[in-house]
Amino acid sequence: MAREPEPFGNSLNVECIDYFPGYHAKGLETVLLEEAATVARSAGLPALDIGTNTSSGDYPALRRFGLKLFYEYDEVACRCRPADTASGVDHQMVTLDAAVWMGLVKVDHWCPTNFSFRDDAERIWIAQITDGGHRAILELWHDEDPDATAGSSVAEPVPNRSALYAQPEVLDSPTLMSRLLGASAALAGEAGAERINLPCPSSIELESAHVNVIGRTFAFAWMRKELT
Repeated sequence: MAREPEPFGNSLNVECIDYFPGYHAKGLETVLLEEAATVARSAGLPALDIGTNTSSGDYPALRRFGLKLFYEYDEVACRCRPADTASGVDHQMVTLDAAVWMGLVKVDHWCPTNFSFRDDAERIWIAQITDGGHRAILELWHDEDPDATAGSSVAEPVPNRSALYAQPEVLDSPTLMSRLLGASAALAGEAGAERINLPCPSSIELESAHVNVIGRTFAFAWMRKELT
């Protein structure tokens, strides 16, 4: 169950539908989604959400159930140049517990904004970013590949993963989103990264004056069925 600021708002999120391959043509998606919708209505929630990594949410079984494309985002590979932090963008490094998530939404809308998958064993960099009257939080961490580091020592790991949280209006502004991604890439560079993948709404055309993009691919789409 997600209770987030607009544009996401309150909904029941279906994280995954999974079953054995032999059942693919038996309509189990509809049965499971109908049960999820019943749960959502009983909880007084106005919408049911489900995610898909099929481009633009083009998944027939979900559309037949009445789900429509609601939000999709891309993974943007950015070059990290510490000196490129935008003028007027400030930041403060904080701990996970000290970060102020209220009023922010996660740009990839994977989970509520006050939840983290990281634990104390991982190195985490968290920056509270301010750009004029707008706030954001950048979370960076080093996701170590045991196979890649077997038999070697990494004295000072650098961040290679990220999560980004922003005020809802930033999701509709090319300039604000570009400045935020540029500042985030610069902060990742200060932590030693040469490039970092950052989420960005698919509808946003980024401005090269603020962020150095070296690649961009579709990542995920959220579909929604209104229950009212």
